[in-house]
Amino acid sequence: MDLELKDRVILVTGASVGIGRATAELLAAEGATVVGVSRNLGPSDPDEQIDHVIADVTDPQAGDRIVETVLERHGRLDGLVNNAGGLDLRSGFLDITEEQWLDMFDLNFHAARRMSKAALPALLESGDSAIVNISSSSAHLGTMLNPDYAAAKLTLLSLSKTLAAEFTGNGVRSNVVTPGLTRTAMTAPAVSGRKWRSFAGSNLLTSSTTWPLQFARN
Repeated sequence: MDLELKDRVILVTGASVGIGRATAELLAAEGATVVGVSRNLGPSDPDEQIDHVIADVTDPQAGDRIVETVLERHGRLDGLVNNAGGLDLRSGFLDITEEQWLDMFDLNFHAARRMSKAALPALLESGDSAIVNISSSSAHLGTMLNPDYAAAKLTLLSLSKTLAAEFTGNGVRSNVVTPGLTRTAMTAPAVSGRKWRSFAGSNLLTSSTTWPLQFARN
């Protein structure tokens, strides 16, 4: 495929493993200059196609520092993929603590909100740019095993629509994708758990799972 990404600079959060890693590698293969953000370096990149930045996107000041680094190294920013996120399986709504709710929203919503705000000035200057937020099918379906995660991802979906309404006319598109269950290190315990399999069999539209590269290509 040709996504016409040559000379475009794209920032991907949560880029060390899973969907983020697959997305970063695919964008690099399409000719983009990819800056991957993660807390730690993932598997080595033999082609050195990805410029890595070590940062914790839940840090309220991280977004500004990350964008400053991108502009210092590459001089522009044309795209942002807010992929960083995570979940924990719960035993039910009543057992989730206040701290767990706050942590889940910080990682799955506020990090993307802050990154978007930090990146928008550079994206607006680009004039033909995009923000892609990685939400989840849980945002639509809801689930008793991770209601805090589902609520955070639904909020991210709403933010994506709001950004599209405000900034599309100024050259910044905002899109959201809602993958179903994808086989990553994060979901491995869930996929193999008896409780999850029982729930998934009766609540998901399909019992199949997706690999990160399949998702990135779509």
